[in-house]
Amino acid sequence: MKLRCSFSLLSMWRRGQFDMAVNSYLHRELPMNQAMSEGIMWDQHITEWVDLYKRLPDEFGGDELLKPKTQEKIIVPYNDMCDLVILPDILDGNMLWENKTGDSKDSADYAIDFQIAMYFLGCELSGRNIDMALINHYNQHTNELDRTLVWKTPQELERGRNFIETLAPEIHNYFSENGIFELDKEAKEAYNSKYDN
Repeated sequence: MKLRCSFSLLSMWRRGQFDMAVNSYLHRELPMNQAMSEGIMWDQHITEWVDLYKRLPDEFGGDELLKPKTQEKIIVPYNDMCDLVILPDILDGNMLWENKTGDSKDSADYAIDFQIAMYFLGCELSGRNIDMALINHYNQHTNELDRTLVWKTPQELERGRNFIETLAPEIHNYFSENGIFELDKEAKEAYNSKYDN
């Protein structure tokens, strides 16, 4: 079986949150805290706003967009072991927009993590011409916005590959040895039979 390799799965595994990673992979409900709930609320607000007005909400800069695609899930074959799954907030022309909230990190912190590198790699492998990513970070508690621009470079693509290749084999082995792929297959079959009627 091939692993659906996403940034969230790899990040949870890297932090040692193995049960959470498995439950997330199997689409089970995860425990929520206030920061997560607020993040989901803001994410929905931005998506609805962009879909309606073709621009970012004022809190995130209010930038005009051309033909934005919001929350487009992209799945591409990566290697024999896994498919790469990315879910960018917004793709618009040659730019990727990623929007964050909260007070624990700023946009520069998100820029040095591996999410954007993985997103660049997924866009590249799927044939999408993305040259740069703009990370908007809005601290809703202080009403402050900060931004970081990240260019797609060979180094960024390599960072994405290294992140996947460091963690995916271990996750794949664990899932194979512990029947996680079978549980995932059973859950999909149950879902399909429920909604096929």
